[in-house]
Amino acid sequence: MSGLRSKSLSTSMMPKAVKKKCKTALTISHTTSFTTYRRYLDQARSKCWEEALMARYRSFTDYSTAIVQLAFVVFFSPVFPLAPLIALINNLCLLRLGAFKMCYTRQRPIATKSSGIGVWEDVLQIMSVMAIVTNCCLMGLTSKQLRRVLPHMGDISLAVGLFALEHFFLFFKYWLNSVIPRVPASVHRAQARELLFKEQSRYVCLSVCTCI
Repeated sequence: MSGLRSKSLSTSMMPKAVKKKCKTALTISHTTSFTTYRRYLDQARSKCWEEALMARYRSFTDYSTAIVQLAFVVFFSPVFPLAPLIALINNLCLLRLGAFKMCYTRQRPIATKSSGIGVWEDVLQIMSVMAIVTNCCLMGLTSKQLRRVLPHMGDISLAVGLFALEHFFLFFKYWLNSVIPRVPASVHRAQARELLFKEQSRYVCLSVCTCI
């Protein structure tokens, strides 16, 4: 009883300023915890969590679809001349569908540096050579219009003409590949300006350090 009485006396004798400080501290702690919980709840409702649960964007599917479509166009256009038009309409629709897929159904892709399209460039090179050979073979073996236009040509002369035409298109393809630069001139100028700016900034820093 004496201990309880002493505690009650000590609390009653506690200054009002100390009591006020204790109440303020308790209020601040409760407010801080409530603010923290509220922030956690706001973060949990964020769209970042929804995006994190989405599937990652893979460029292989888009590249493979485009390559297969291009193969059908360049290989079999003599058989079905409307194939390029249908492919153009399809690609115009796929532009918007691809944008919608990347913005709303996939995680945001991380930008990475790349010097090109990778192995797909080799696939396109091989496919372009095979397309020239295939089209020349289709013209010689299945086309009747060529024989109507050139009725005096026999089988051997027709084969020699198609062989020459094939080599002409192959030469033209490799000539275009060598003439058109891999890096545009505007990119070369931008790289030169960036290199000059770096050298000038380094020279300025060195001059400032020597002056100090």
